[in-house]
Amino acid sequence: DWTRPARPYAIAHRGASAYAPDCSLEAYEKAHRLGAEFWEVDIRSARCGTLITYHDRTLPDGQAIADLTAAEIAREAQAQGVPAVPFAAVLDLAHRLGAGIYADIKDTEATLPTLAALRAQGIERAILGAFDPEAAQRLKAAGSPFPASALVPVGADPFAHAAGADVIHLCWERMDRPQDLLDAAFFAEVDRRGQLVVLWHEEDPARMAALRGLPILGICSDRP
Repeated sequence: DWTRPARPYAIAHRGASAYAPDCSLEAYEKAHRLGAEFWEVDIRSARCGTLITYHDRTLPDGQAIADLTAAEIAREAQAQGVPAVPFAAVLDLAHRLGAGIYADIKDTEATLPTLAALRAQGIERAILGAFDPEAAQRLKAAGSPFPASALVPVGADPFAHAAGADVIHLCWERMDRPQDLLDAAFFAEVDRRGQLVVLWHEEDPARMAALRGLPILGICSDRP
């Protein structure tokens, strides 16, 4: 069962984004060379329905990804010097290199198209996450074979926010000592609910060393 690894998976946050432009094919190739088992991929939907790997809602000049076709995004992204790669290209690379996919779905309407794209490419290891809890509900209703993850922002109750998900993804990287909250009581409740845990993107080597010993599915990092 790949969801119960002997040690937490290294999840490359937007690829190895400390070393290459985030969400670029170069960043994902670097993540593979560094040994990351999973690639975190931000996913948005273009106006034409094409899935695009891009974090922000807008390009640097303010144009919304959702208002542009895939062809327009490619042209504008190149002109503005930012990567905005079709999700299909990332999936093709992941399939060839044997990487798992952690899909961070930014547009809720992209949830089922993302699932369809993973199935079509034959990706065997994938986690589908979103801040919007409705995404997990849609995946469950569609019979997704992949774990559904709820991304938990700072200040939200993780168990309430991720009540309908398989994975609790704690996005607590901006907290001072988030590891202090990962105590025995927290993991006892995780076990009681039958859920899994993914942690924020961590770049501090000392803190990473401590986190690797916890009973978790994976840790995100810009430096996997």
